Amino acid sequence: MSVIRQRGSSTMEKSAQIRAAAVQNLPLAIMGQMPSTSASRKQVQRQRRKENNALASPPTRGEIVFIEQYMNRELNGQQERFLLADSGGEERILVFGSEASAGWSNQMEHVFMDGTFSGNF
Repeated sequence: MSVIRQRGSSTMEKSAQIRAAAVQNLPLAIMGQMPSTSASRKQVQRQRRKENNALASPPTRGEIVFIEQYMNRELNGQQERFLLADSGGEERILVFGSEASAGWSNQMEHVFMDGTFSGNF
């Protein structure tokens, strides 16, 4: 179980993937004593909440503060910027994506958007 907790806090893999990797080479007798998939998932979620110190939802867009660990992501062992742009203010626009896509996105002639990701601010 400690392997599952440790891997849950250090990777963004799905809990089912973490559990599968942890039990892959275990003898059947020990696998029968492992917690259920649901219990493992909850354990990973609790560990991630504890490690990441989940932030409360701010009342307005203007009050959103991004700390460095939430502005980057890890991909193939490399840190990459995830928050590409932030206009600031009450009507702020946030642009999330990969730095690789930012390189070619300025060549787009048309951009289509919708309000799918609008919040209740």
